[in-house]
Amino acid sequence: MQSVGLFCSQQASIQIPLTHRILRNFSMPHYQTHSDQRAPAINKAILKLAEMESAERGEIFTRSEVVEFILDLSGYMTTKQLWKSTILEPSFGGGDFLKEITKRLLKSYISKSKSLEGAFEDLKDSVRAVELYKPSFENTKLELIELICSLGLEPKVAKKLVNQWLRNDDFLLHDLDIKKFEYVVGNPPYVRQEEIDNALLAEYKTRFNTIYDRADLYVPFIEKGLLLLKEEGSLAFICSDRWMKNKYGGPLRGLVSNNFHLSCFVDMFATDAFHDEVSAYPSIFEIKKETCKGKPTRILNKNLKDSKEFKFKKLIKNNSFYEIPELVDGKEPWILDHPEELKLLREIESKFEKIEDCGCKVGIGVATGNDKVFIRKGNEVDIEKSRKLPLLMAKEMKSGEIDYQGTVLVNPYDKNSKLIDLEKYPKTKRYFEENAELLKKRHVAKKNPAKWYKTIDKVTYELTSREKLLIPDIKGKANIVYDSGDYYPHHNLYFIVSNSDWDLQALQSILKSDLTLFFISKYSLRMRGGYLRYQAQYLRRLRIPEFSSITKSQVNRLKKYSSGENFQLLNELVYEIYGLSNKDQKLITETVKRV
Repeated sequence: MQSVGLFCSQQASIQIPLTHRILRNFSMPHYQTHSDQRAPAINKAILKLAEMESAERGEIFTRSEVVEFILDLSGYMTTKQLWKSTILEPSFGGGDFLKEITKRLLKSYISKSKSLEGAFEDLKDSVRAVELYKPSFENTKLELIELICSLGLEPKVAKKLVNQWLRNDDFLLHDLDIKKFEYVVGNPPYVRQEEIDNALLAEYKTRFNTIYDRADLYVPFIEKGLLLLKEEGSLAFICSDRWMKNKYGGPLRGLVSNNFHLSCFVDMFATDAFHDEVSAYPSIFEIKKETCKGKPTRILNKNLKDSKEFKFKKLIKNNSFYEIPELVDGKEPWILDHPEELKLLREIESKFEKIEDCGCKVGIGVATGNDKVFIRKGNEVDIEKSRKLPLLMAKEMKSGEIDYQGTVLVNPYDKNSKLIDLEKYPKTKRYFEENAELLKKRHVAKKNPAKWYKTIDKVTYELTSREKLLIPDIKGKANIVYDSGDYYPHHNLYFIVSNSDWDLQALQSILKSDLTLFFISKYSLRMRGGYLRYQAQYLRRLRIPEFSSITKSQVNRLKKYSSGENFQLLNELVYEIYGLSNKDQKLITETVKRV
């Protein structure tokens, strides 16, 4: 087949500068939004969202080779009669996807059409694309018209097509004139809930069931995109993989499990997929409007560093994908690893109980809402001694040891976890009043103005004196520290206490082992730099034996290794306790080497 460039008429190429001048001096009308039908508070919130800086709006531009890979994956190929299908781009930004879509669409159309006279009627409903940010919308509109002209259509037709295709509005609230699509592709915005006005967030929540817990804005983008698919249609996105494993992704995972098929997942862990750096690793996934029963998910997990290596046909030819049968399971996290690793994980889960079902409790330290006020060096703040609670920070835990630097929490709670009467603590009262402006700005204070000096979390006084294990949130490998009962944990530390006969120093060794790292690597998200997250939701999935099933000799050896560095002997002992075969041990070793 000839290249697109061969279909560019001389007339069109000559008229590009003219087209540009026409457009600069002609305010082209575009489809009206539904703003006049929305409450003023909603319109105000949408405008605020639209006027954010690009980083705050979650606007990240995708490299061209990644765009091409996604379109190939979804099947949007020039060998098809693309003008007879419909494709949606829900947040087109600078037009990374939209331009490639247009090239493919026109190449497909021009190569199979005898005449271009009916181009507008044939192509007008082939594309719909939405963008909220006005400058991006206008710039991409101009660039798209020039592109269409360069591909062989007249400026008048190009303008009419772009006017028909593009929508300047909030995708989540916009009512599209086309109700179902064969293809939905793109890079949805990564915006946190805290950035969205309460009125707008409430409106979103009335429309989308997947906005749960702290779900980011890309989650309802996925939901709406899925609901707009025709039967056997394909949604292919590049975005954060967080929803696939963490708590807030549960409802969306359930939606996919019950109504769709996760047909393909591509791990972008090591790949520079965007023009800007992002903190959370992206993934590419394709979800089809078809039943998932009996159908496998194709997985690509090759740690390709250069995005130029993402050539779909070549990867297919080289058998780079592997398959996992019926991967999704309701709202459960998706384990998107090699089938042998998943099989071993499920075997261990079937033989041993979750850590909290064995008499241990997982929790998180205190969140204050303003650490600069509540967390100080004990010798630098003039308050009553009883209000200084020794607080341990993640930075004070190094190589399995505590290096306490005298940090304290200015504690507004008594021993019964009740908020103190400031009149009884004049120094603390003065300190809080000096910082009242900062404290009253916090969300927790606005919700309860009379208790403006409270922390987000209550302080459970007895936790300080309890024996516990402390674990920092983000680490490459486990940093499990034993506290005999001297400190209260900060919010970036998770803790484990025993409400049973489990010996915490023995448990410390198990948690330091490669087996625990294997478990965490399956459930945890991977952050920039390759770090895993040791969050409570993942720690609670750890499986441990009943303490009574471990011999006294094994317990003593576990305790001996808890503060040492002999990881080989520790791992051998843990494998012995769990009854793992040599084959299982080798698989775990190979897996954690990649972490």
